[in-house]
Amino acid sequence: MAGTRGKDGYKFTIDTSSTKEEDYVVNFANKMTTVSSLIKSCKVVRNGDKLSIKLYSGHKKRSVGVHYFRHVKNIWYLTINLKSGDLYTGFLLNFQNKKKRQTKVRRNNFYSSELQQFLFNLKDFLNNIIVEKESRAEEIRHILNVFKTELLSEFPSQGFLPSSPFKLLYPFYLHKKGVKFPNNVNAFTDNEDDYGYLPTLKDFRKANMKYIDALMLKNGLVGDKLKKLLHKIQIYKMEHYRIAVGLFGIDWIHQDTELLEKLITNPPSHRYYANLGRNNDMFRFDVSLAEKKRAFSLFRRLVLDNFSLSTFLDHVRFLDDLKRFGENVRWESRTDEEFNREHMFFSDLKRSHTRGNYTRIYSDGFYNAFKQFEHDGLTYSPIVLKTTGEFNEESSYQSNCVRGYIDSANSFIVSLRKKDERATVEYKIFMSDKDKVTMERVQYLTKHNKSLDSSWDKPLKTLDEMVKHNLNNFVFNMVLKWETKSTSKRFKLVKGQNNFVKFADEDGNSTIQFFSLNLF
Repeated sequence: MAGTRGKDGYKFTIDTSSTKEEDYVVNFANKMTTVSSLIKSCKVVRNGDKLSIKLYSGHKKRSVGVHYFRHVKNIWYLTINLKSGDLYTGFLLNFQNKKKRQTKVRRNNFYSSELQQFLFNLKDFLNNIIVEKESRAEEIRHILNVFKTELLSEFPSQGFLPSSPFKLLYPFYLHKKGVKFPNNVNAFTDNEDDYGYLPTLKDFRKANMKYIDALMLKNGLVGDKLKKLLHKIQIYKMEHYRIAVGLFGIDWIHQDTELLEKLITNPPSHRYYANLGRNNDMFRFDVSLAEKKRAFSLFRRLVLDNFSLSTFLDHVRFLDDLKRFGENVRWESRTDEEFNREHMFFSDLKRSHTRGNYTRIYSDGFYNAFKQFEHDGLTYSPIVLKTTGEFNEESSYQSNCVRGYIDSANSFIVSLRKKDERATVEYKIFMSDKDKVTMERVQYLTKHNKSLDSSWDKPLKTLDEMVKHNLNNFVFNMVLKWETKSTSKRFKLVKGQNNFVKFADEDGNSTIQFFSLNLF
């Protein structure tokens, strides 16, 4: 370091720096230098009945002009008791400081999220020790293999040998507790956030130390058919099953072997269903036997054909809400076409009670300029959505949530149709300081929010050109009319912040806006 005298004392600037150990030793007592050291170690330790992976980090630093060092010591660990099978994971941070230290310990948390977090910590720990990626990966493999070898010396795996040593921990625990478990046991540790909890030792004892029996007891599951399926699943997600049982009862679901197997072995991937599987309030399905049979027929077809259940479940909620409003409604639909019409009717009726009905009124020249066009011998029809009913119908047909954007000023929605196929296309509306309106296509999806194939590329570009042409050649106005059973109101389009737009009434009050980067 070098120093110069100023009116407020000495100002130090860095003269040279070094990462060599000999320079650290030479300047250890030199207060005109800043010295620091970082010690890291990763060890697989076996001490009696305890087998551990331990990560230790110690940092020591003394700043220029200071006569003392600051210390930070941290440790992360994963320890398995080879005698009892119990697992401990946790950390001890700043353990050199009795007042500010932080500790965490989890016992027998065999969920993949916990073990994957430790593996992430291990990889991150070695990042600045071993720079070369392949060498770092090889070192991690070596650490895990040493741990795995020691663990297997206490575990007669009998052919049960997962690739990851962490996948051995839960079976090892069960083996030590004397629990009989199937080979797919690790499937039940994969989804901590989903509906389903691992059995405790108390549950195992109640179930005569049989794993699947204890799992079913813990989670309120019953039935020999379900028990048989649980022995062979590779993914444990029970949302579809719980929703089905909540709506139609165990007897209906368990008597239909094909449906039951589909519900268990082909679970949903979308997080939407996870919360529904937990929510018992979802299942207020108070209908007659004839209505339930009609609903079950539709539900069964949706599940077996791998369709989304979101619209079906919305229908259940609409029916329940409308009955609460005093409406005399029934589930009458049997076919897809009847269901779509009924769903649109329920949606409109509910909106009339809660939010009213909306109509978008566009300037005639702009609206009427949207025309059919041909591409590769097919006719494409651009339908500008205007009313609550049209938004609801599009949402039901496409199984998306576009119905919620009828009153969102920034969203201009076009349903581009060819034969029985549709693309729900959203344009964002912008307004410059001079009130010039422009639009930008931001989303374009087919049924169930799936991406469009390449055959739609040119038709979408044609639609883009049509939108641009209509904006350039016609005055663009968009008024939102809102009506309930007792009142009505109009909102005009005005400039908002950052060139966005909003709806405002005569007093400048806005409607509620719904903004999202993923509308459908």
